[in-house]
Amino acid sequence: MLNRIRGPFNLTGPSVAAGVAALEDHEFAVKSAEHNRVWRELMTDELQKLGLGVTPSAANFLLVHFRETEGRDAAAADAFLQASGIIVRRMESYGLPGALRISVGTEPQNRALLAVLKSFVEGMPGTQVKNGAGVA
Repeated sequence: MLNRIRGPFNLTGPSVAAGVAALEDHEFAVKSAEHNRVWRELMTDELQKLGLGVTPSAANFLLVHFRETEGRDAAAADAFLQASGIIVRRMESYGLPGALRISVGTEPQNRALLAVLKSFVEGMPGTQVKNGAGVA
């Protein structure tokens, strides 16, 4: 019965306290926003140099569009990235089967993602980056 009346995003007291503390850390928020802006622009430029389409973004992620060529499409890119330990989000359920949602990560994660996607686009074997180099 309790599950029927609770909210969809159940939070514990410590979770709420951590969230409030994070919201009060303005310096970190500004630093994070600047990091995302710089890397979003750099990643967009590098992905476009690889011939991939990138939807303009103001968020902490990019929507990257792949060719519809079998073996070079978004599904193949996702498998290639996963084989290198990089996880992104496929977008079929949003009506965008040719796209992947790629989050801006840390500098090493972003560089690893760009290197692996370059290998994918150029048809080279992927670099094995098994360190959680990317997240959806």
